[in-house]
Amino acid sequence: MKIAELEATLKMYEVQMNDASPEDLIRLTKDYEETEAALAVAYEKWGELAP
Repeated sequence: MKIAELEATLKMYEVQMNDASPEDLIRLTKDYEETEAALAVAYEKWGELAP
């Protein structure tokens, strides 16, 4: 995924988490953390490619 897509996905999870049931919040938190980790990797790769 591209950085912008990952950032948008995090925002989407944040919005969903505000209205989530406790059960959904557990799943959303896991998804959020996975996306956050993927974004960190993407930022790292971007930093390596930047001049």
